[in-house]
Amino acid sequence: ALDSLSRRPQVVKAVAGDASSRVTLQEAALTENEYVLALTNRDAVNLEVCRIARQEGVGDVAALVNDSSNLHDFSEIGVRQVCGSFLVAREMELFLESPTLSISAIGGGRGEILELEVVKKAPAAGKRLDELGAQDWLVAAIYRQGELVIPRGETVIEAGDHLTIVGRSQLYKSLSHLFTLEEPDFPLEYGQQVALVIDPEVGHEEMLATAQEALSLVRNTKAQGLLLVTPGEGIPLGEAILKQMGGKTEASLESMEAELEQGLSDLSHRRSVGCVVLPSRPQSAVSGFLGMPRTIALAHRLACPMLVSRRTYPYRKILVPYSMTHSSALALEVAIDVANQVGGEVEVLVVQDLLAVRGKGSPQWVEEAIKQADDISKLHHFAVGLRVEKGNVIKTVVERSGGFDLLVVGSTTWKTSILKPNIGEHLLTKAECSSLVVTR
Repeated sequence: ALDSLSRRPQVVKAVAGDASSRVTLQEAALTENEYVLALTNRDAVNLEVCRIARQEGVGDVAALVNDSSNLHDFSEIGVRQVCGSFLVAREMELFLESPTLSISAIGGGRGEILELEVVKKAPAAGKRLDELGAQDWLVAAIYRQGELVIPRGETVIEAGDHLTIVGRSQLYKSLSHLFTLEEPDFPLEYGQQVALVIDPEVGHEEMLATAQEALSLVRNTKAQGLLLVTPGEGIPLGEAILKQMGGKTEASLESMEAELEQGLSDLSHRRSVGCVVLPSRPQSAVSGFLGMPRTIALAHRLACPMLVSRRTYPYRKILVPYSMTHSSALALEVAIDVANQVGGEVEVLVVQDLLAVRGKGSPQWVEEAIKQADDISKLHHFAVGLRVEKGNVIKTVVERSGGFDLLVVGSTTWKTSILKPNIGEHLLTKAECSSLVVTR
């Protein structure tokens, strides 16, 4: 090894001998050098080299530490230590904590630089930095809507902020409760109550069965009560349903004077409504019932998700069609939230268009969609099933829905045309299980 190294132009001198021997180190002119690096594969040898270098007054000394249990011995004599096994292990641990985050070890693994995005339900969102009680960490920078913000104590953290945080090691474990996710809380992020639409044209028994599904949603999530909403002619049916439910849950009845779709839209924006539940009907009947050409159009007018009931509760198996849109990502997060509360499981379905060579539906797009859905599940620490099928999106999802209790659909638009049918509308009216549509 010495023969090989001595032929390199950077090597001025090569000495063969016991590196921990003072004689060998004197021959190597240890005291004439500004830096000493102890890099053997034996910690005892490296420690002795460092001790001699310190005793001889060398200012800058560093050592390779092969066994992390020996780090303290080197630290005691004021030597810079580099422990390869410790750094590698810590990097792997950081990756396993959350592969979607950027975490870098600094200071020989004693500190970290953490980069993360503040999610909308984070406890820190809306709070000033000086309210967070930081001790072993600080927010060094905020990247917000394309601009770099230098934070101060009065700076308010906003959902969507990308933070650069510097502090001691184990940062993610100590800060995740502030900037990432709280306990699942659907539908509280939208509102406290579940609103059940009483349809006077639906039979009493079917309407009662739909009410039982709405009641199950209240009981198994963080919802605070059930609100029965009805047009004037539906009041007798609503009162009968309310009476049959008795004292099982906090429920109330409210009639609508305006057209139902306008009344529901106003209600969802005016009252604390977290989810609107509709009884399922054939497509033409639903259109007549709502006074609108499309069910999906109503969903886009609401300030909360909308559930089309097919009475396939409890929601033990949840299906999410994933298309890499913002709304489908939001739908996946809502599905995970519901599954966490009811003890269910989630399957993500990505449909590959056989005719697509590039772009949406192509093999490359499918691979990226699966990766993105997997990243979301890891961020929520919830394992999801990932499935790829080939064919028509609407037909494939409808066929798969028969094996599930709940379909969660993210809808980007309510618009449709002859050449481009609205996928969300078809899924809501044709799915074989209850369907929850998320638009915002």
